[in-house]
Amino acid sequence: MSYDTIARKLGAGENIILDGGTGTDIQRRGVPMHGDTWCADANGTHLDVVREVHESYISNGADIITANTFATSALSFNAYGRDDDVVRLDGLAVSAALQAAEGKHVAVAGSMSTMRPVYAGTDRTNLDIMWSEGDAKKLFRRKA
Repeated sequence: MSYDTIARKLGAGENIILDGGTGTDIQRRGVPMHGDTWCADANGTHLDVVREVHESYISNGADIITANTFATSALSFNAYGRDDDVVRLDGLAVSAALQAAEGKHVAVAGSMSTMRPVYAGTDRTNLDIMWSEGDAKKLFRRKA
């Protein structure tokens, strides 16, 4: 992984190419998506596909790949009683990204979302669940 390459390109005014929709590509490759947590559980069930997605972006010129951590939202996982899974699944996601980037001039980024839980069986956000500012900060601090 090479953050020096990114810094050099930025300093020279060159473009930096970020990968695309990692979760969407995982889904496109046939990995079953979880009704509540979308592509997050793929880190625990199909890590080889997650790594292959990163490798594909690298081979197509990405300078930065983003670990599959967007869908492991601290808010939604908290609402589902899965706080510890955020740490476990994020660890697997980062591991897959680092493996894909090993020996290449590619940086690895993480992603944090504010995805909230959905109503069961729908894609509708459940706004009935609220967190205090302090509780939300604790959840996001733990994820970070």
